Amino acid sequence: MSILPSKEQGLIAWMVSNPVAANLLMLLFVIGGLLAAGRITQEVFPSYALDIVTVSVRYPGASPEEVEEGVVLAVEEEIRALDNVERVTSVSMEGKASISVELLSGADPNSSLQEIKNGIDRISTFPGDVEKPLVSLATRRREVLRLALYGDIDEGSLFSLVETIRSELLDIPEITQVELNGTRDPELSIEISRDMLRAHNLSLEEVADTIKERAVDVPAGGIKSQGGEVLLRTSERREVASEFSDLVLVSREDGTKLILGEVAELHQGFEESDREAWYNGKRAALLYVYRTGDQTPIDISNAVHAYMDKRIPTLPPSVQLTAYRDRSSCIRIEWSSC
Repeated sequence: MSILPSKEQGLIAWMVSNPVAANLLMLLFVIGGLLAAGRITQEVFPSYALDIVTVSVRYPGASPEEVEEGVVLAVEEEIRALDNVERVTSVSMEGKASISVELLSGADPNSSLQEIKNGIDRISTFPGDVEKPLVSLATRRREVLRLALYGDIDEGSLFSLVETIRSELLDIPEITQVELNGTRDPELSIEISRDMLRAHNLSLEEVADTIKERAVDVPAGGIKSQGGEVLLRTSERREVASEFSDLVLVSREDGTKLILGEVAELHQGFEESDREAWYNGKRAALLYVYRTGDQTPIDISNAVHAYMDKRIPTLPPSVQLTAYRDRSSCIRIEWSSC
């Protein structure tokens, strides 16, 4: 006797007459569903690819008009002549140009990226102060949650503390991408009067070149020995104003030296910008936490909250750390309702 339903017998009637087979079939569906549930990708929004190449070019001190004429027009002319380019959008700002290149549907992004890089490298009409263009494929970062560090604290201390927290978050295995927002970039300014330059027979160009050449780490090759190879490197990189004070500008024949701190005023501060963040009426610094690859929003959120539970008690009394816009909560609600 066959246990399969015949053409004349309905499925429900067959299950009624074969309860053991029906229960085994139901158990198979339940086990298969549980196994498949653990492999379901947890997404706040569906994943999709962007066929866009971004070009960023810095031109320090230039006005938007100078950026347009010296950088953007040359880049656009070179890019538009390439294949697989559908649309080019440019934005000229003070000291910076941003160009977005939309590729034709079906074009190979990596091949197009290399063509655009080669095309920009051929441009020889950039002004002398233009920095090396940065060319990359646009990626859609998937934000999980945000953190706000805020309180009654000066800007310098707030920046230093939020940088420390960002580094600590990146040390957590579950977290690979954290972006700092709402703060101004640190800036070191060096001011030298015209009279001081004349008194020491110097020019601004000479001082700038000396700083550029001597305030960097320079590899000096290596020495092979029986125990292995020893790498040589001059460590002269400087980060803060106090480290630049003893930078030697001139070495005289009598052995005396002229250092930067003797002729210049050095100030450690932040760039002039109207960018700032406030949270609950107090100055704040924001951290955006993203997920990459196969990471899940819930795992990242749990890791961040576990870190906060340990970090908050160590903060100064006037400073608070809070999480907001936690998008993993959307997945938790939908998952629990299933």
